[in-house]
Amino acid sequence: MGSVSILVVDDESDIAEPIVFLLTGCGYRVQVASDGSAALEMLAYGPPDLVLTDLMMPEVNGAELVQKVRSMDGFATTPIVVMSSLPQDIVRQECPLATAYLTKPFTSTELLNSLRNILG
Repeated sequence: MGSVSILVVDDESDIAEPIVFLLTGCGYRVQVASDGSAALEMLAYGPPDLVLTDLMMPEVNGAELVQKVRSMDGFATTPIVVMSSLPQDIVRQECPLATAYLTKPFTSTELLNSLRNILG
């Protein structure tokens, strides 16, 4: 797993920090963006193996981020997991191009299982 890179995008550090701690502890290489705009700047250097993004963020929200990432060269198949406290059917309508969805609050096990299912 040491070669698997994940970009975590969340404007709330109390959400992002435990996720980063968990993922780095499991051997993933993790980068953090504080919002969708920062994520797009980081993605200009190439796709990570997976993007884990919050839905509700200022400036560029998760739905806008998913749309923009999908339109970028080389990102059509990059897995994108959207996290939100909204019901999944609403999130699916907002982000139909996402790979998977996690409803907050989720457990460490739910997060890791979702990532393992996607990454293989």
